[in-house]
Amino acid sequence: MADKVKILVGYHKIAPLLKSEIFEPIHLGANGTKLTKDFLTKDSEKEKLFFRNMLSDDIGDNISERNSEYNELTALYFAWKNYELLETPAYIGYMHYRRHFIFNENVYHDHKKNKNEKAYSKIDVKFVSNNYQRKYGLDDTTVLSSLENFDIILPELCNFSYTNHPTVLEDFSNIPGLFKEDLLVLKEVLSEEHPEYLAILNKILKGKQKRCYQMFILKKDIFFDYCEFLFPILDKIDRKLDTSNYSINGKRTLGYLAELLYDIYFREINLHKNYRVKELGTTFILSDASLEEPRPFFHEEQITVASNFSDSYAPIYSVFLQTALHNISDEKNYEFIIFSSNLSDNNRKKILAIASNRNNVNLTFINPGPFLDIDEMESTDSIYTKEVYFRPLIPHILKNFQKIIIIDVDLLVMKDLAELYEINLQDKIIAAVKDCVFMGFLNGSPGLPNVLEYATDYMKLENPYDYVNTGVMVVDIDKYINLFSYKSIVEHIKTHEYLIYDQDMFNAILNGKIFFLDPTWNVYTYTNEGVRNAIVNSRVEDYKAYEDSRKNPRIIHYAAHPKPWEIPVGDFSTEFWECARESGYYEELLSWVSMGIARSNLSAKEKIAVSGKNLELLNKLAPMGTRRRKTLRFLNGNPT
Repeated sequence: MADKVKILVGYHKIAPLLKSEIFEPIHLGANGTKLTKDFLTKDSEKEKLFFRNMLSDDIGDNISERNSEYNELTALYFAWKNYELLETPAYIGYMHYRRHFIFNENVYHDHKKNKNEKAYSKIDVKFVSNNYQRKYGLDDTTVLSSLENFDIILPELCNFSYTNHPTVLEDFSNIPGLFKEDLLVLKEVLSEEHPEYLAILNKILKGKQKRCYQMFILKKDIFFDYCEFLFPILDKIDRKLDTSNYSINGKRTLGYLAELLYDIYFREINLHKNYRVKELGTTFILSDASLEEPRPFFHEEQITVASNFSDSYAPIYSVFLQTALHNISDEKNYEFIIFSSNLSDNNRKKILAIASNRNNVNLTFINPGPFLDIDEMESTDSIYTKEVYFRPLIPHILKNFQKIIIIDVDLLVMKDLAELYEINLQDKIIAAVKDCVFMGFLNGSPGLPNVLEYATDYMKLENPYDYVNTGVMVVDIDKYINLFSYKSIVEHIKTHEYLIYDQDMFNAILNGKIFFLDPTWNVYTYTNEGVRNAIVNSRVEDYKAYEDSRKNPRIIHYAAHPKPWEIPVGDFSTEFWECARESGYYEELLSWVSMGIARSNLSAKEKIAVSGKNLELLNKLAPMGTRRRKTLRFLNGNPT
């Protein structure tokens, strides 16, 4: 039966691919250039590879060159005129690359929808995760089961009463680039071709509901009848409509008018024809990020350095990256992997520019969202699980690599990271520097009580004085993923609550499996008196090792607050600003430090007002009175 159903899935850009015996990807606008927010653009080499093994809307009789005006209709036209190329299916369907039918109907009906989802009969999905197709029933068996005994599948009607433009006419008028006067052209042509449908159009425009998205699964004869209704009307509108002065979105007016014709046609079917019709909800995918497995850019002969940070920390990463590149060897290859779910295009370009003149360096950007958007992670009570516990999952995401450095970005690199990467781990799983601040906690340093008890009883550390700081660590990938499955990591996250999140977790699960690096590879700065007191209170041998490491640090780590871009007169601040001056973010960093100085002069009442917007979030992360709250206070320079 699967060979009797063909659902085209339209793609005009790289996105997670939906392909099976039933789902048939098709390249939209394959003939010529694409009209986008970047104006006229041609497919990049990467896009050409992506589109190479799918159908194209420029084959045979086609209107591919009109895709910027007809939108997804170029795929419908292709299927209509080149039906044999689809292997003559009994049913023909269409979905978008980021909007799919939800064939698992229970999931849609059980989902607690927000106002926007109710308005547009959809479920918003952040990313296409590894269980996306299973969750929403996007497999051939479920599709066939859903289609059984039906002639037509359509999306549910959208309901604009949930929006600020409660009628279909108001909605059309609020779309940027569209003009309601063009509806007069639609009415004119409709009165000439199908005057019996004018009343339906007027009812739709005055009403609150409309069928959107140009999605369907139709018996072949219905599909052909729909196309024979739709395209002659659009052709006539096209000849009457003058869009020469329209915006990019305005150029798509034909596509928007076609959506009204789509609604008219299927309302007429429901009114006068005895077809069996099913309505389904849809998904709307918010990000194009995919689960494509990363592979070493330079193959096996490279130094791999991975970091994760948010868009706001891009200026700090730029300083880190500059210092790292300043010390690399011309004889070796380096790949810096950047995990960020919200890095702006502007920051990406500025970071890329830092390494643009180096042939032995590649910067790889990965959105971690799809790797975290899984049921097991969503089921945990902690609202911070996905963000703060991301690092323990990095080795599984980079499973095609042999070895990686996982590193914070609030630091300066003073030596070639190849030296760190090439250290022999001696059968251990990771390498890291012992945390002399934690040592002080163990010895009763003020600010964080009962740490020794916590380390022995809860973390189960055989020797708490072997605790390491994971801001800089080298990981043997094979050993790590062989010992800890993805599922076991997620389960551990769900069942444990640590004070210092992933750092405590690494120490707990890798107890006895850590190679201790020379302290110079992660020199914790004296950022506040609490940190200084903790270091002084560490074991004598650890304190001496720390003081020696400060004389010639390989990596300087601004691990606590205030940091140099907050207050510029702290420990190793001069070194930071010397590097920051070469950064494309220098002026922005200066504005940060200006705000930091200004804030330090605020009254207590004013400080509360400034930080109040984050208070609710903080209370969820670290409730008042908990050891976690005390830890955060300490690391922010307030040990009391």
